[in-house]
Amino acid sequence: MTDRWIDNVPDAPAGILGAWFNALVGGALVLGAPTIAFTTGEAPASVLLAIAALVLFGFLEVVFVYKLYQRIAGRRALRAGRDDD
Repeated sequence: MTDRWIDNVPDAPAGILGAWFNALVGGALVLGAPTIAFTTGEAPASVLLAIAALVLFGFLEVVFVYKLYQRIAGRRALRAGRDDD
């Protein structure tokens, strides 16, 4: 068993509603934060803020999708184990 940092991250939200909520809020943050940063403030600061926000929220979405994939794979493995019995 490996001790990776991502294994210590909580699982993705349970159920369809949790997944859709995360996808919609995450998508709004990924698109909205850089848009707000570009339309307000001074040029150098707004560009840096937009890049930082895009990187941060993009990273959070990647972690979410990875954890959701792990959850789906775990359920499939559990279902396959029950089907074998």
